[in-house]
Amino acid sequence: MTDDELQQLANRVGQSTDRLVGTGNRLITSIDASSKSQEKHQKAIVALTVVIAISTVIYTGLTIWSTSIQQQEYQLKLDSAPKKEIESIVESNT
Repeated sequence: MTDDELQQLANRVGQSTDRLVGTGNRLITSIDASSKSQEKHQKAIVALTVVIAISTVIYTGLTIWSTSIQQQEYQLKLDSAPKKEIESIVESNT
């Protein structure tokens, strides 16, 4: 090989290397953007999960409280009613 041919080969290798490095840099930039987007999505999912968990706890607490109030009202009816009315109250709730 002559010096010119070696120089042309070296230029081609240099150009190919530059293109490869450019492609690698674009790929790294794309991966960085994707990871940032994924991080945002993960934070949103965690936030939604926390909201759902808190809502479930509140709903459960309200259901327990409501059931307790209904039980107290039922007991008051039974305690204050005459015997015949108690039988009708029990029959109507079963």
